[in-house]
Amino acid sequence: MDIQYSPNVLGCRLGDTIFLNPALKSGSKLHRAILKHELKHSGGFTRGDLKLDMNGSELKDVRKEYWAFMFKHPRAMLSLLPITKVGKYWGFDIALSLLWFFAIAIGLAAFFSLGEII
Repeated sequence: MDIQYSPNVLGCRLGDTIFLNPALKSGSKLHRAILKHELKHSGGFTRGDLKLDMNGSELKDVRKEYWAFMFKHPRAMLSLLPITKVGKYWGFDIALSLLWFFAIAIGLAAFFSLGEII
């Protein structure tokens, strides 16, 4: 397993390479939680990977540190987009694509239903 660093992500696994944000302090609680989470991924895309991302049990204990890091290093928020440049690769996250799709669909449904109410 190869570990590389990219400022555009907090943590990401593409194949046999794990990308971490270089601002993560090695050995910190957040670093260990993200590395543990990424190591559980299969390197491809399976139902298990989707379930792992939706559950996020490794990150529940470091939620406060997670969001503090994201606001201190806003470029890492790019990893919340379904398509992200990671190192010299482009990554496509199906789980995030589904989340964005449903969020936009619900937003559009709410927006258009408000017109009928007003």
